[in-house]
Amino acid sequence: MRAAWAAGRPARDASPADWRALADAAGDGDLSLVALAGHAAQVAFRPVPAAALRNQDLLPRLGLPPLDAALRPRFRRLHAARKADMGPPLELLAARGRSAHPADWLPGRNDDGIPDLYLPWLVWVRAGGGAEARAPLTAETWDAWPPAERIAALRIMRRQEPEAARALVAAKAADETADRRLRLVEMLATGLSDADADLLSGFVGDRSEPVRAAARNLLLRLGREDDDGSRAAELAGMFDVEHSAAAITLRVKSERRAGLAARRGDLMESVSAAGLARALGIDECALARAKLHGSSADDRAFVKMLARTGSLAARRAALHRRIPDDHMPIDLADTFSIGLPAADRQALVAHVAQRDDSSFRTTAACARPALGITPLAAFLETSQLAELDAEVAGVVAAGDTWTAAEGRVIAGLFNLGLLVAADAAASLIARFTAAGLPPADPRLDLLHINAALPSETTP
Repeated sequence: MRAAWAAGRPARDASPADWRALADAAGDGDLSLVALAGHAAQVAFRPVPAAALRNQDLLPRLGLPPLDAALRPRFRRLHAARKADMGPPLELLAARGRSAHPADWLPGRNDDGIPDLYLPWLVWVRAGGGAEARAPLTAETWDAWPPAERIAALRIMRRQEPEAARALVAAKAADETADRRLRLVEMLATGLSDADADLLSGFVGDRSEPVRAAARNLLLRLGREDDDGSRAAELAGMFDVEHSAAAITLRVKSERRAGLAARRGDLMESVSAAGLARALGIDECALARAKLHGSSADDRAFVKMLARTGSLAARRAALHRRIPDDHMPIDLADTFSIGLPAADRQALVAHVAQRDDSSFRTTAACARPALGITPLAAFLETSQLAELDAEVAGVVAAGDTWTAAEGRVIAGLFNLGLLVAADAAASLIARFTAAGLPPADPRLDLLHINAALPSETTP
């Protein structure tokens, strides 16, 4: 029958006799045959399964309700555009008390960078649709947990039972591959304390250099030097310390022999902020707030040392002192903000935004995971928002022609969608549609989702 239609002929002679009788009785010829053929193809003819069928367990229910139906088409389009990099939008949804709908997004088997909220779905996906029962993570059940789920479970355990998490890492890390050992060491940064020093010291002798470096950095953050303090003393000897009522100033001493600048950079890679502060005879937070008079390379190395090894209090002091006064390489700001409470991150967003570019990438990195709460006022007076306005106008004027600013516009609108509060998102939509972007433009999708999500954030 299909062959006849494809050739432009009636299919009556090729149809079954009872179908011909129905078509003749209806008096509409091939129209009835088309309806019967379509019904048969869709309903009557069922494919035979290649193997025995099995019942799948139901997809686990998450702790937050799914995204409203009206927003799901925009979310699906956002997912199609970003592919696997859905961590930040999912964090925004969770911050506003919503989760993705499973028909729109499910984690892949190798998705490790998703919020812990979706761990039950990850277990379900990796079990092939069966949410297998699993005993709590212990040394005995370690191998029953996939690596990404172990890390997520250990992060939760570090917040609730830090000693138990430390004991598990100590017992099982040696049996893991180098990249998994690295993730275990980096996980110890959650709730880092002096009680972790002995375990970290064991990793300093690891056969993998990235693991050794990660362990050394965490030890330096605890103020534990891997020598007798001689390197810190050597580094301290390269500075003159000047005290004033306003602040402490570190001034690089004049160099009488070649190679001292390079040596100073090497020392800052291996000395902790606490160790240098002790060698200088000042408080670590005072060191973090100190002004440094030296080359740009000295300033960058000094700031990297503070970000990598400073205590939480020292990094907070450095951020509040340096970002407003332009005394920090802006690309290091997100490293400083790791582990800072949400209130500290939000206090820095306005300062970082003033030094960021029109993509606001660094600003979004500093704010995470405290997303969707920044007021519009933090951006209104920045030159970066004005620059984004001009780039949007240029993209609108170019029409379908790709411009160099297209990527920055996509990134800027996306990151603003992550950062701002719901009312600010609505204002930005009005701002950019007034500039010529259609309301249905895909580049505005996250701003639309933000504006429509509940404005109350989850605890």
